[in-house]
Amino acid sequence: MKKVLTFLFLWTAGFLSVAQGQNKITGTVVDAENYPIIGASVAIEGTTIGITTDMNGEFALDKAPASGTLKISYIGYTTQQIKINNQTLFRIVLQEETLMLDELVVVGYGVAKKSDLTGAVAQVKSESLLLTSAGNPMQSLQGRISGVSVLSNSKPGSSPTMRIRGSGSIDANNEPLYVVDGFPLMSSDISDLNPNDIESIEVLKDASSSAIYGSRGANGVVLITTKNGSKGRNNLNVSMYAGIQSAARLVETLDRDDFIQFINDAYTADGGKPVYDESNPAPAYNTDWQKELIKKNAIVQDYSGSVRKPGCSN
Repeated sequence: MKKVLTFLFLWTAGFLSVAQGQNKITGTVVDAENYPIIGASVAIEGTTIGITTDMNGEFALDKAPASGTLKISYIGYTTQQIKINNQTLFRIVLQEETLMLDELVVVGYGVAKKSDLTGAVAQVKSESLLLTSAGNPMQSLQGRISGVSVLSNSKPGSSPTMRIRGSGSIDANNEPLYVVDGFPLMSSDISDLNPNDIESIEVLKDASSSAIYGSRGANGVVLITTKNGSKGRNNLNVSMYAGIQSAARLVETLDRDDFIQFINDAYTADGGKPVYDESNPAPAYNTDWQKELIKKNAIVQDYSGSVRKPGCSN
């Protein structure tokens, strides 16, 4: 009888100890703006117990030990480790992880030291973009990135043409892919973007573009990041400039007498008769149409403004 009672006592104590050693842990994972983080990894460190958060950022671990360390991680956020200590309800706030771009460069498929890159990724900051008075962001990139050519188009109102490491095809499209704040553009026209609203421009010039964007990045990728609002305050930016624009160089042309001589010599050299002679006198006018059309300097003015609220883009 004593043996039976001893067995029942030990069995009950063991059952209670097992029951006390297991808890159901629930919680929510959010970011600094109190938005739920979907797909965050929640695991008990040193065990195989783990789960990912659902659409509401919530998680539930049915068989978790009463003591241990809860490890929460997500790409782009700092990993947190929290002691359980018999706690069953958690609210975890993950902070964004900031990388020092002077030391590390995010190339889309990993992180590399800036000294290890071979010119595949180039960056232009907003301070450099605003050094020139250009209404189009691409005009501000002229001569600033090696391996990137920005050619001006003579058609009024048209955007410049960008070529990254030359043209890869004779008859196909050679325009790079433009991505603004993570959204690829359907067209290659970014003239609607205000250079004052751009935080930085990164250019992916080789295999990194194809590794991330596939065939769309075959001609290179231009990543444009716009400015965000500062925390706790509204930002109002006003930019204006005025200037004078003039022709840098006029085409040298013949005057009236030289043109008449040129035409007559061309016809006589081919065995014909002079076009202008006494029977067919040349026109009396001697007009330089370049100077007539470009008589004065053009006045250039540009005014722009933007308002940024806390935590929002332009």
